[in-house]
This record gives sequence, C-alpha cells and structure tokens, in this order.
Amino acid sequence: MGYLVFCQTLSAVILILLVATLVIKEHENRKISFFVPSVILALLSTALSIYDHAILAAALQKGTDIEVAEAEPVLSLLAHLLEAFSLSFFCLFLKAALFKRARRAGSFLTSISFVCVPLTLVSGFLPVREYGYPAVLLFQTVLIILLVIFSRAEKNVRAWFITAGGMYAVCCMVCISAPELPLDTIGIMLMYLTVFIGYEVQLKNDMLHRELELSQAKTALLMRQISPHFIFNSLQVIISLCDSDPGKVKPALTHFSGYLRGNLESITTNELIPFTKELAHTKEYLALEQYGEGKDFAVDYDLQATDFMLPPLVLQPVVENAVQYGIGTRTNGGHIAIESCDTPFMTLIRVKDDGTGKSSITEQQKSRQSVGMNNVRARLKAMCGGDLIFESSKSGTTVTITIPKSEKITSLTADELSPESKH
Repeated sequence: MGYLVFCQTLSAVILILLVATLVIKEHENRKISFFVPSVILALLSTALSIYDHAILAAALQKGTDIEVAEAEPVLSLLAHLLEAFSLSFFCLFLKAALFKRARRAGSFLTSISFVCVPLTLVSGFLPVREYGYPAVLLFQTVLIILLVIFSRAEKNVRAWFITAGGMYAVCCMVCISAPELPLDTIGIMLMYLTVFIGYEVQLKNDMLHRELELSQAKTALLMRQISPHFIFNSLQVIISLCDSDPGKVKPALTHFSGYLRGNLESITTNELIPFTKELAHTKEYLALEQYGEGKDFAVDYDLQATDFMLPPLVLQPVVENAVQYGIGTRTNGGHIAIESCDTPFMTLIRVKDDGTGKSSITEQQKSRQSVGMNNVRARLKAMCGGDLIFESSKSGTTVTITIPKSEKITSLTADELSPESKH
C-alpha cells in the first residue's frame, strides 16, 4: 500500500499547485469559480484517503483491527462523499464553460450528478460499500462525459475533456474490480490536471483568435480611412491639369490608371506585399504630383535592399507626407531621397526631404499629417512589428520605416500574426 500512499500524496501536492495557479491566474474568471471548489474538495478527499491508509497501516502494525473497524469506514465514507461533491461541482464548471446552447440538457445532467451525492452516503451503509463507492463515482463520470458531448463545443475541446473523463472512469472500474487498489483519488487528480491543461490551451487560443480578429478589423478600418485620401489627391491633380495644361491630362490619366490598377489590390488586402510593388505605386504617385503646378522637385533613389516584404500603402503615404508637408512648404523646387538598406536585424527605408518641416505648416495640416502617419505606424506594428521614426531639423525631415527581419517575412499574412506583433 506504500506506493499508493505515495501516489496519493503526489496527487495532493499537484492539486495544491493547481489550486494556487487557478487562484492567481484566473481569479477574475467567473467560470473558474466552479472549478476551484471541485479541486479543493478533491484535495480534501485525497487527504482523508491518505489519513485513512495511515490509520490502517498503523493498526496492522499493532496487530489489532479495532481502530480499523471504527475509523476506516467513517473516513472512507467522508472521502468518497467529498469526491462525489467534487464531481458535481465539476459538472457545474462544464455547464458554465462549455454550454452556449442546449442549456436544459446541461442543467438536467448536472442535477442528476448532485442527486448522486446522497447515493454515495447510502453506499457507505451497504455491506458492499467497497463496490458501491466507485460505482456511484463511475456513474457521475459518465454524466461528465455526456455533458461534454452535449455541449457542442469544438471537436478538439470535446476530445480533450472526454479523454480526461475517460482516465477517471478507468480508475473507477479498477476500483470496482479490485477494491484493494483505491485509485479513484489518483484518477480524479489526473482528470483535473488534464482538464486544466486543456482549458488553459483553449483560453490561450481564444485570446489569440480575438486579438487576431481585432487586429484585422483595425487594419481594415485604417485601410478604409486612408484609401479615399489617395484617390482624392490624385483626382485633384488631374482636375487642375484640365485648366492649366490640357495636354498633360492624358499622360496623367495613364499614370492614374496604372496607380489604381496596382494599388486597388493593396487597398483591399491585409497581406504583406513586395517592396518593389510598393515602390512602383510610389513612383506612379510621384509622377502624378509632378504634374501639379509648381511641383518641379527632384527624386533620388538609393536602393541597396529591394528583396523584402512590407505592409501595403506604407512607403507611399510617407513619400506623400514629404511632398505635402516637406518640400511643399518651399516656394519652389525641392529634393526627396528614397533609400533602403539591410541591417543585421531589420530592413530600413528612409525618406528624406529638404523642406522646412513642421515650422511652416498650420495646426490643421499638423493634425492631418499626424492622423496619416499614425495610420501607417499602426499598420506597420500590427502586420510585421515595424515602426515609423521621425527626425526633423532645419535642413529637412527624415522618416525611417523599420521592417524587422524574420524567416517568415516573405510569406507572412494577417492570418499568421503573432501576439507580439499586435498593436
């Protein structure tokens, strides 16, 4: 019997750690409020069972059965009664955690489980109580499995919980066939430990799913906010050409159609795109801007890195910011430099302008600029963990786009975002 006491003691220690973990991590979760009592009751049942075996061992060493006859039945009854209560509270937990539909079925099965508690008490007064206890507990375990089946939870969740119940059912059947092996307390520990692991995994998956949905919704909202802005600016340029230089309208429309053809996909997608595609969009935008009146600025390119992915509509808004609020503040001319390079841990894109910067734009322009750049920064962080860094001086402004390097960066989509990359 020594190894059984050792296993029961080990199960008690694990149950204590389990309760402590639940109280610390899930104290605000109302569903767990039914699981904690069930674990505590199982812990008390295990403690009584260990004490029962200790009294039995001591009595056998003294060679007397008097203490055994007086103490063992009472302790055994209390231990199994607490175990039955534990299983009933566990049914309440399953009903709260898994049942979104068919609540009547859940309530009915849970009620039957509580009815089984008095049956455990009755079994303690029967001559065959060593068979009656595990039989009642086995019936409660069947109710637990039925609860999981009727819960209509996800298949992987049901499989995990049914496996946990199956472990305990096997231990109960061993107790029925071999009463000298009281494995029920060990079985309930294994069941609760398995349920705890499965529930924690499910909570983590649900959290990741909710974060992913939130990130995708936020990204879609940001894209909807920014798309009309692009189209409006481009149409304004073409409209102005109709009055100032009609001969340039056709080439401008050609650039605009090319811009839309490649850009509409970017507007409606949450996937990362090649840098070369984003650069082509940016060049179309710059060509349209240079048709505008007084827009005789120069653009230089120093592209040391081109083979990487980035969120759509990241470079173009930054370049637009340089055109509108950088060199746009100059009376004439201006210069924009677009650079890209690799570092050991990330890819950098720099957009430089020689404008007078924030000192020459109005508060309304500053507000509009801030909204546009915040949109870009939010999508960078949400889709690839990147960032946007501003450096302003009297000689101009430099905006640096940081793209963290990753082995999966070339195939990452919004459906594969990690929690660390969420904004």
